[in-house]
Amino acid sequence: MLIVTLSDAVPTWIVVAPVTRTIRQMLTLVSVGVNHGLPEDCVASFDNLQPIRRSF
Repeated sequence: MLIVTLSDAVPTWIVVAPVTRTIRQMLTLVSVGVNHGLPEDCVASFDNLQPIRRSF
């Protein structure tokens, strides 16, 4: 998951974008990979944003 929310903006909830290895050419997917600390090239899906508790 890619954290989208600023760290101090919301104390109990954050918004995340799921990350997948299924790379497609879509405007809502953002490339991430080795340069971002992941083991391989992936994409973060911004059309599937999800709120989760910060404690998770």
